[in-house]
Amino acid sequence: MDIEKRGHADPKLGHFGHGLCITISYNHTLCATGPTNTYCYDATQKLLSATNNSITNSTTKNIMEVVMLRGDGVRNNFIENVTSYSFGGLAIQNSCRYNTFNRCKIKNTYYWKHPIYSSIARYGGVSLGTSYYGDTAIANLPSPETDSYPWEVNYGASFNKFTNCIFENVSCGIELNNHQEYEYPAYHALAGQATDRIYRKRIVGNEFINCTFVGRSDEVDIFLTATRGNDQNKLINCIVTGFNSYESRPNPGSTTTVVVAKSGIIPTNFSYVNCLFYNNGFDAFVPANGTIAPVANPPLIPGFSNSVAGTFINNIISTDPQFVNPILRDYHLIASSPCINTGTTVTLTKDYDNNTRPCNVLYDIGALEFQNCNIGIKEVENLIARISVYPNPGTGNFTIITSEDAELMQLFTVEGKLVTQMYKPKESTQLNLTNMEAGIYFLKIKFLNSEGSQKLILIK
Repeated sequence: MDIEKRGHADPKLGHFGHGLCITISYNHTLCATGPTNTYCYDATQKLLSATNNSITNSTTKNIMEVVMLRGDGVRNNFIENVTSYSFGGLAIQNSCRYNTFNRCKIKNTYYWKHPIYSSIARYGGVSLGTSYYGDTAIANLPSPETDSYPWEVNYGASFNKFTNCIFENVSCGIELNNHQEYEYPAYHALAGQATDRIYRKRIVGNEFINCTFVGRSDEVDIFLTATRGNDQNKLINCIVTGFNSYESRPNPGSTTTVVVAKSGIIPTNFSYVNCLFYNNGFDAFVPANGTIAPVANPPLIPGFSNSVAGTFINNIISTDPQFVNPILRDYHLIASSPCINTGTTVTLTKDYDNNTRPCNVLYDIGALEFQNCNIGIKEVENLIARISVYPNPGTGNFTIITSEDAELMQLFTVEGKLVTQMYKPKESTQLNLTNMEAGIYFLKIKFLNSEGSQKLILIK
């Protein structure tokens, strides 16, 4: 399916995507007129196709929201191989949960000024948001379909997954925008609601797994922009490169204050696991491991503060991911990439190209798995013959025998954590693991034109 939507003039594109390509909505009045595939409730609020849909193989151009999921009943939808050019992104709003986006690509997005608030809005990748859209936006809106009774506790746009996605040449990677954590009374008076109404929906447990985020080089861009009420969201095995900043900004008219300067990093409520950061304006603020203490925020409802430290586990900082050709936007990995075999174990079985994942024993970082596993049986036998480990199993001291052209030897835990590495190892190398926990480890050795791996078993 190849769809193009044109609207009124825009100074950059010459046209403006003014409709929704694919909408799955809670309230029938919110269904926009789009070129194709509109799913929503009917006038009697009977659910029509809001769950368990499969939207695949769609290419769109100049659409404001390529895929929008909106409403409490919108769950368990699967969106795969959706590509967007020159404007639109992915949007999840108002308590949509357990939806999966796999092998999607968002390209060539940019900033624009919001006509009402005169502030910068982002269109592109993933938006869990509102009238602001990032490349991926996840948001809670204070709208009738998600109104809660006072002190009701539930989740907003939560537990959604983005796997094997590429966000290419984008002005904003991810937006988490929660308008329902703490709204001030004037808003509710304006909406004709009780001024003591308090919303406690939260954006929780969304995961970005093996995604590649590449910022624009021609203007200011932000990798992640977030507001209050976000918790336990994760980036796992992701590449983040070419972005100027992180940002947390106030919603127009709300009580939220800026959490951190643009040159810093959002420390609150996000976990970064086995991710690679390169050529970003904030790399100096990102630890490979550890936590960053939260920044003071306005007081919220007791027990629901968003002042939670950011968590960083086994990240690679300020290291080139070594794409095949980033200028031509080929984000496959070359053989020397630090992303190869350095991801943590996840449940994915395919990558963006629909190739086997993991290719070897360990997962790669990014949307594209390095494909050196499709070699013949004879080649595998030759690689195994070039690596010898004894005793195996062993109690702590191992001898590694390799051929003379070995370039790099690395040892990983079964979770994918790098234990040790050695450049240009000798043909006979002693490995002391007496201080390590018993279990299975993986030895990876790179040769000049190939690489191989062996399982190493440590017993106590």
